[in-house]
Amino acid sequence: MVLTSEQIAIAVVVIMGMQGIWLSYLTFRMWRQAQSRRSAEPTVVAGAAEANTIVEDLFVLHRSGLLMRHYTRRLRRIVDSDILTGMLAAVQEFVRDSLRTEPGHLNEIRFGEVRIQVAAGESAAVAMVLRGDRPADLVPRLHGLLARLEGLEPNFVKAWEDRQELSSEANRLLETFVADPLAFPAESPRRTPLVAR
Repeated sequence: MVLTSEQIAIAVVVIMGMQGIWLSYLTFRMWRQAQSRRSAEPTVVAGAAEANTIVEDLFVLHRSGLLMRHYTRRLRRIVDSDILTGMLAAVQEFVRDSLRTEPGHLNEIRFGEVRIQVAAGESAAVAMVLRGDRPADLVPRLHGLLARLEGLEPNFVKAWEDRQELSSEANRLLETFVADPLAFPAESPRRTPLVAR
């Protein structure tokens, strides 16, 4: 049996029509699934957005990049704390060396929904690994934590260098922040860069 050009054209149109209907059905089905997922998600109000922001890790870093203290919400540490803090210091130095712009420090690293926020002072830095809807709400509180840490002792870093541990008052401050960071007083960031000495 030999097909004429008309029969071939009709067959092509019919096949393309069937594919179009199938693709329309699949598109509609995907749209409907997306709509049902959106309707199943809770509506986030302003207070709930802050509550959904979780501090997973909190690091206190010496100006040299050494880890002074680490708090985590996880049962076991996924990443070696010393490696992570060393990488933060290395990234900061790389950016500082390669950009050669005005003095400053690393403020934030983002990867997907995980953020690392850093507050740097004259002698130390505090970094937090967080996840959630409103991480920017915690940044002023992180600066407040650093200001209160640096205000504890005339030189809390020198005290750490001598004892190789933070004071009990510094540890209480950190534990308070980890327990409820949104209740911690906020402070605007300082303009003093963290400089390795």
